[in-house]
Amino acid sequence: MANRPANDVPFEEFLKWVFDHPVSERAWYWDESDDWWEGSPATTVEFMTCLFEAPVAYLQNFSDAQANQGLWFLTGDSCLNSLANLLNKGVAWPQRKRCIHSILRLFVDYFAVRCSPHLGHIGEPGANPLNGACYMWWDQLHTSDFGDPSNIAVNTELLLVMSQILELPHDACRESALHGLGHWQWCFTEKVAAIIDRFLTNNPNLRPELHAYALKARVGRVL
Repeated sequence: MANRPANDVPFEEFLKWVFDHPVSERAWYWDESDDWWEGSPATTVEFMTCLFEAPVAYLQNFSDAQANQGLWFLTGDSCLNSLANLLNKGVAWPQRKRCIHSILRLFVDYFAVRCSPHLGHIGEPGANPLNGACYMWWDQLHTSDFGDPSNIAVNTELLLVMSQILELPHDACRESALHGLGHWQWCFTEKVAAIIDRFLTNNPNLRPELHAYALKARVGRVL
């Protein structure tokens, strides 16, 4: 069992606690006690921003499988769920906005480099372990709270980041963004349709499976 970091833990120690574990079918955090690190929301957002802005440097000593396991722990709604702090109005908006945009750097510098081009929604075999965290990234983040009209600023920036990820020439990253847009479709129908229509117009030679998934995301039919 990993030792729980103190609430004022240095960033490097926090990273070690999240990522430096053997990889197993039942991840380490399911066997932990409930006595997890609970940094302040502002500290949590700061730590995520640091990681997402320089993922290559901070994750270089961990395998792809370890990184995948740690990212699931960091973002999953049944685990640490650090991304929920993007909705915390007690954290200054400029800090949360910077964190949202740091997600793009995570995709550009890390997922787009290390993930394989396999598609998750059809379960293509042989994918890099990191593809799991990439594909499910927005699914982990998505909650009904993001549909609250009072969170329009957060949603506007998240949709912008998803649209930017769609521009990456990497099928796994594009699929991830479409997955997210599909979940946001119910509360931002017109915006999501416009983003996906533009994507399809600008990319007429998509592989058929990704094109079909884009059409499903356009009407919110993603799992």
